[in-house]
Amino acid sequence: MQRVAFTLLAAVPALAQIPGSLTPEVHPLLPIQTCATNRGCKTLNTKVVIDSNYRWAHVKGGYDPCVNNGVFNAATCSTAQGCAANCEIEGVNYASSGISTSGNALTLNLFNPTGGLASPRVYLLKEDEGTYYKFRMLNKEFTYDVDVSNLPCGTNGALYFSEMSADGEQDNKGNFAGAPYGTGYCDAQCPKQNFVNGKANFNMTYGACCQELDIWEANSRATAYTPHPCDTRGLYKCTGADCGAGSDRPNGICDMDGCDFNTYRLGVKNFYGRGPGFAVDTTRKFTVVTQFITANNQDRDTLVEIRRLYVQDGVVIANAATNLTGMPEFNSIDDAYCESELNVLGGSGTFEGRGGTAVMGQALERGMVLAMSLWWDSGSYMWWLDGKQAGDPESLRRGPCNTPVESTPAYITANYKPSVVFSNIKLGDFGTTY
Repeated sequence: MQRVAFTLLAAVPALAQIPGSLTPEVHPLLPIQTCATNRGCKTLNTKVVIDSNYRWAHVKGGYDPCVNNGVFNAATCSTAQGCAANCEIEGVNYASSGISTSGNALTLNLFNPTGGLASPRVYLLKEDEGTYYKFRMLNKEFTYDVDVSNLPCGTNGALYFSEMSADGEQDNKGNFAGAPYGTGYCDAQCPKQNFVNGKANFNMTYGACCQELDIWEANSRATAYTPHPCDTRGLYKCTGADCGAGSDRPNGICDMDGCDFNTYRLGVKNFYGRGPGFAVDTTRKFTVVTQFITANNQDRDTLVEIRRLYVQDGVVIANAATNLTGMPEFNSIDDAYCESELNVLGGSGTFEGRGGTAVMGQALERGMVLAMSLWWDSGSYMWWLDGKQAGDPESLRRGPCNTPVESTPAYITANYKPSVVFSNIKLGDFGTTY
């Protein structure tokens, strides 16, 4: 799905690469379960860690920021490698960052307790807390419960896979912090961050690209799931046209728009929404199941289809089938659906050019990191998820929201305190997780 880049906000918006000593880093517990047909489900005591962008980063042994509003401290950061080696990154107070866990549930709040913007993003760590947990999902299903009842238009409670490195690009030369401090982020939008591959990114020259699979992008009014294949293995440090900025978007190394399945956009207006008139009632918690089907039903095989199911009140709800003139009926994502979507609704056409579902499956076989976030879109007000961009025809509307009136940050701030709850995360053999 097309997304507009947004700014991460924290006390000092910067990245650094050495663990600090002033604030202890205590990762909140968020257990998940792995399930198999022959043994049932096993609980893993996994944790969450907040992205390094949200942390206080300062000069080693001092208090001056390493980066201030994108400008590096010249006294400390004379070289890319030396800058990483001279910047400390501190632990965080998760509650004050809008993040809390209870049992197997994670709550993300758009605002922190004092009313400032939190917009948190966290990743799942292994039990030993040294590396990210890697999800290898071919011939498997991934399931979780979600409560989006407190997410209005213009917000996005997202849960997705990114092909980040397990250690967060830790290299023992400059990036000593690594995954325990939330380093090494990348996605298919090739974000330009202060540090890429553990080195300072002077003048924001480089982007951090990698394959991304959006399992869930949603509020209470609309939802989509979207694979974004790339011509990469793991994090790729892009520059120039490869980053896909502006008019180079179709030429980028990643499929930035992706092949999305949004039931509202696909002609089924009464499938997902607030109240009992919808098949999935977003005023109450429900379960989301995503299945990764391979050509020969093997774990090490070619991905050919990504299926979606819902469960609410004990009832399994099949994903809605497309209902558009000129498009055959589809209720899942495969290459045929993505080609038909392009022909009927238009788009960049880069999904197949970047390898389609097969390449997305290769990333799932290598293993991907789970990210969960909550944000608003100050650039285009989330029109690509739940509304319609000015000038577009009604046929391209993606949800019922009246952008930009009810989707602006100012309106959301004045009327809501958005939050999302992800819980009961499971992965395993088909039919074992729900």
